[in-house]
Amino acid sequence: MVNLFDPVLGQIEKLWARVDRVPVVRWATVTQSSPLRVILDGDTDAMPFTPASVVRDITVGSRVVCVEQNRRVIVVDAPRAGLIARAGSATATAGDQTGITSTVTEITGTSIDLVVTVPATIVFHASATTSSSDLADVVSFTVRDGATSLMERRAGANANTVSSPRHQHLTGEVTLTPGSHRLYVAVRRVAGAGTVTVHKNTLNPAQLIVDRIV
Repeated sequence: MVNLFDPVLGQIEKLWARVDRVPVVRWATVTQSSPLRVILDGDTDAMPFTPASVVRDITVGSRVVCVEQNRRVIVVDAPRAGLIARAGSATATAGDQTGITSTVTEITGTSIDLVVTVPATIVFHASATTSSSDLADVVSFTVRDGATSLMERRAGANANTVSSPRHQHLTGEVTLTPGSHRLYVAVRRVAGAGTVTVHKNTLNPAQLIVDRIV
């Protein structure tokens, strides 16, 4: 018996085959650099295989342009790779903090909250002005993510006296794991017997600036 729907079904099958051959441009986010893994926009999980790529040295978190054809994916461009977007900044211009000893002390007004969905590379710059009651003191100046120190600099608390304090600086690059992060600047005394003061004013603020490489 002849099925009247056979010609229609045959045409539908041919149309689906043509659709599979039509290239589709899609955006994706890099979740792993070696071997390369991406998650296509709209998907909930990264692709389980390594896509072909004409772009080299793609970093985790980069946005990439892909072409999907015949169930294959090719990364053809990373138009924003290496560019920087401001993730956050915090500046404190008042409220000197005194009496700091060996306990890690957050510099108030320098915290930044970030939420990242994929591993993200950030660049940060931190600065503050400190002095000490004892010229022999050494101060730890750190950028922290919660209870974890991302980078630390140790130096004498002041160059001469309280009237001539030391300007502390830190610049670094780290990769944050997916999740919530609270970045801030902290100080503590790691040597000596004096007390440390963090000075804040409009010309010498305590500051944290975070940029994300996208």
